[in-house]
Amino acid sequence: MKLDIREIKPEDAKSLLNLFPHWEINIVKKRIEITLAGRHEKRFVAIANGEVAGHIKANFHWKPRRHLVELESLFVLEKLRRKGIGTALLQHTLNQMPKNVNIVTAKTSANNTISLKLQKNLGFEKFATLENGVDNAKEKCDLIYTKLKL
Repeated sequence: MKLDIREIKPEDAKSLLNLFPHWEINIVKKRIEITLAGRHEKRFVAIANGEVAGHIKANFHWKPRRHLVELESLFVLEKLRRKGIGTALLQHTLNQMPKNVNIVTAKTSANNTISLKLQKNLGFEKFATLENGVDNAKEKCDLIYTKLKL
């Protein structure tokens, strides 16, 4: 499988609906537009065999927290999971960190054991649990916070 990871582009909007089926196309387009217009977040996509196969978002902060980046929305198409795409997206994102960043955090549903294992394998450590931090129609569970010191 040929895998390419790059920054998100406006033309990725329709393909992202496969990863985020609960979103509407106008919301996806707006989120991409906000990302591309600003300096405080980056979104990367994994392209596998010509299709958007995964996504991750990194949130950057201003002073005094400019040393901190929060990761969220790491998703991989279900049919392509367990093929190293999530690992590649996360590693690529970590490699893009500015020199001033020395802490990267992530928040993950406690039910997402695969993502938590991936984070642990890359050196992330659990530092907090928010009981009942996920409470929606799809799932109810704790939210796990992890960090990586660079």
